[in-house]
Amino acid sequence: MSKLELIRHLYAYNEWANGHLLDVAARLDSEQLTGAQGASFESILGNMAHLAAAQINWLERWQGGVNKRSTVELGESWTTLADLREAFAESHSDVLGYVGGLAEADIEGDLTYRDSRGAETRRPLWQLMTHV
Repeated sequence: MSKLELIRHLYAYNEWANGHLLDVAARLDSEQLTGAQGASFESILGNMAHLAAAQINWLERWQGGVNKRSTVELGESWTTLADLREAFAESHSDVLGYVGGLAEADIEGDLTYRDSRGAETRRPLWQLMTHV
């Protein structure tokens, strides 16, 4: 299996896994979903919003090297599980479309982008994609 085939499989799995998390989260009551849990982004909803926002931000970096909005700003824009489900659906469609259009040579090349602190960073695309 090539790196590109592996990445395509990973992103198909990512879509399935995120869907599974959303389905499990749908069984929680409002307090369980939005209450502070002491985790990085406080609530279950907050942590899931971070996952969706990070996926959107990384795709923006891959496509143009810069983010339109911060991960925090994006994550805070989704206040319900329905909002988050919609964000994931759109993001998965966009990411899978992007991955589907790549050639093996594309993922081997270096990508220069700005990280969340604004520092310019350069890494092979395949490494960035497996990070996500």
